[in-house]
This record gives sequence, C-alpha cells and structure tokens, in this order.
Amino acid sequence: MKLIDFILPTVSLGAYCRGGPDPNAALNLSPILDSEPTFVKEVENGRLYTVNTGKCQTVISFTISPRAGNNDVTIAHVFGTPMEMGRAHGELLGDTVNTFINGLFDYIIDEITHELNDFAPNLPEDFIQDVVENGLDWAMDRTINITEPYTPDYFNQEIEGLARATGLSAHKLKQVHMFGEITKGACSMFGIWDEALASGEGLIQGRTLDWDMNGPFRDFPHITVYHPAEGWGNDFINLGWPGWIGSLT
Repeated sequence: MKLIDFILPTVSLGAYCRGGPDPNAALNLSPILDSEPTFVKEVENGRLYTVNTGKCQTVISFTISPRAGNNDVTIAHVFGTPMEMGRAHGELLGDTVNTFINGLFDYIIDEITHELNDFAPNLPEDFIQDVVENGLDWAMDRTINITEPYTPDYFNQEIEGLARATGLSAHKLKQVHMFGEITKGACSMFGIWDEALASGEGLIQGRTLDWDMNGPFRDFPHITVYHPAEGWGNDFINLGWPGWIGSLT
C-alpha cells in the first residue's frame, strides 16, 4: 500500500466548497505512521483493523484532528460481490455506521433547513425551490430519482447489503449519499497516474472538501479497502467514513 498525505475532510453545509485555500495555513508536517494496524475482528467477507493515531498525526493517507477520546481510524477490508462487501461492511461496523449515518442525516436536515437563506446563493435554484415547497426529505428523494438512470446497479447492491447488516433502511442510506449531488459540490481535485508515480503505473486521486468542523465527519475517520470478486472491478481504497459507499467524487 502506498502512503500519501491526504487531509481528512472537514465538513459543514458548504458541500459546494465555498472559499479557497488560506495562503497562511500551517503546513502538514506530521509524520506518516507506518505501524501495523491492530486486528479487531473478522466476519464472512470482511476483516476489521484499527490504528491509534495519537493526537493530530498522519495515518495511512490521512491527517486527522479527532476530538478528545477518538484517536482511532478503523480500516475495513471487504471482499466479494457488491452485496457481500456491503454486508461485511455493516457486520464489521454496525453500531458505528448507525451512529454516523443517523447523525449525518440529522445534521444535513438541521443545517439546510435552518440556514437555507444564508447559503441560498450557493445552492442550485431548483433545489432551493424543492426544499421550500416540499421539504428536504422530498428534495433528496427527487435527486435519487433523477440520478437513478446513471446509478450503476452495484451501488444499489452494496447499499442493500449494508442496510441488511445494520438495520438501517436502504432508502435512508441512499438519501444521505445524495448530499454531494444535491449541493453540486465542485471541490479542488488532483489525479496522478502512471509515469507521474514512483512505481510507473497506477492511479492516485485526491479531493479537497472545504467544509468546516461542525459536522460528525471528523469523529469517524475510516478507510474501506475493497477487494471485489472477479468481474466486479479493481481493488481500491476509499478514505471516508463508516457507512459511506464508494468515494465521494
């Protein structure tokens, strides 16, 4: 596994990534932790590990700033078909997934509902109209329906597997995953591939999520390592949060 520096996203309503980089921001000079992850447990099609980062250190590909009492980054390896990988994800991190997804859902509703006027200039006009007339829940459902023709079936299968293992509804999981699409986030990104890499082949992609520290995101640093069954794509690593399917990009 290649180790790179990657700033853990810090999040607020501003999924549209308002503002820009601070030229006076402190440099990330934290060392990369290369200690072996600690095995936690194993289920069918999945294994869970954890790494304790201490305070504000870089782990694997993260720089994290966890709140007091949460210095652990969970690392889940999942194997098989999308359904099997989603189920393994949920079986490994069920309670944590529930806490994060429910907290995120409440956060999205609270932020958008109570501060819509402040952020209206940055949000799509049709989305604002949907929220005003029908509520956020309806707006998220509309986004699910609009994007459905472009959503691959493996996404829905993984969501279904995760839902069965955690007890969360697949519908609610889909709604939460619409947040970035609803707000039309357009954050800074980079891609590095082939001759630009020391190995001479492969791809590393990163995205800067310019959000604040009010949401639940920084309390749940998590890495999912996907090992799809033959015919379901390449192995890849997702740096995100428990219960988050694929990569937010």
